[in-house]
Amino acid sequence: MQTMTTWKQRKKVAKRQKLFRIGLAAVPFFFGVLVGLWWNDTQSTVQQLTYDLMRAQFDLAQAKVELDKASKISNIRNNIEAVLLKILDVNSKQSKRVEVAEKNMNKNTREKAKRELELRWASELSPLQEQLTQLEQTLSELENREPRNFDLLSMTK
Repeated sequence: MQTMTTWKQRKKVAKRQKLFRIGLAAVPFFFGVLVGLWWNDTQSTVQQLTYDLMRAQFDLAQAKVELDKASKISNIRNNIEAVLLKILDVNSKQSKRVEVAEKNMNKNTREKAKRELELRWASELSPLQEQLTQLEQTLSELENREPRNFDLLSMTK
């Protein structure tokens, strides 16, 4: 024998089935949303860390370039100072030679000695001046400025 359910019981069963179906649809939906949020958060964290790493690598590379540039500038300035000291040394030797030549009593010998000293001076000074000009050109390129002009032959005469 079958017992007939009352209308109220059928309504309750239908309501439960409806809630059960909604629950069956809602639980996977909310589970998917939670997994999606977690996944998105993980991806966002990975992307942020990747960006931070790339930025740090770029900053390190830039700092290395600046450090190398500063080192080169320092070396070139030291070389310029060395060349200037050589020029001063050549100048002092030349002035001593000129003094000795001027003490010579014979006018022809004195003039001949002065010309020889001027030629020697030019031959010793010219390579130093070229070296100084080259160093200054390189330094001005590294410092992003116009090169200074050194005219040592006109300064010594």
